[in-house]
Amino acid sequence: MSWSLKEVNQKNVKKFNTSLFTYQFLYDETNPKIGGSLHTNLSNILETTLSKAKVQSHYSDGDKIRLIAQNPKFNSSISTQFDSNLNFGKLLDQIENILTSNHDVNLEQTTFDIQIFKTPKN
Repeated sequence: MSWSLKEVNQKNVKKFNTSLFTYQFLYDETNPKIGGSLHTNLSNILETTLSKAKVQSHYSDGDKIRLIAQNPKFNSSISTQFDSNLNFGKLLDQIENILTSNHDVNLEQTTFDIQIFKTPKN
């Protein structure tokens, strides 16, 4: 499948020194199909998107990141913990389990929020 993420919204909250980026998955039939598993493809797309969000938010070592996945068909949001070294593995495993167990869930309805919290520096 050929998936991409489109930036839907960007917000900076100066009071809390936080940046929020909202993305939505899009299926692109014009791009050639990408080989590999859905998990690998989504992980690669999220890594690329996270790198862009880090640049836009002026990320520096020690800042905390959290990823939140939301879909109208999810019972609740799925998120990672705030961490400096974000790992998509468990989050993507949960999304894959939902997609395979409930065929009514459409990945294109899923939004991903990337929150970047700037930690105070000395």
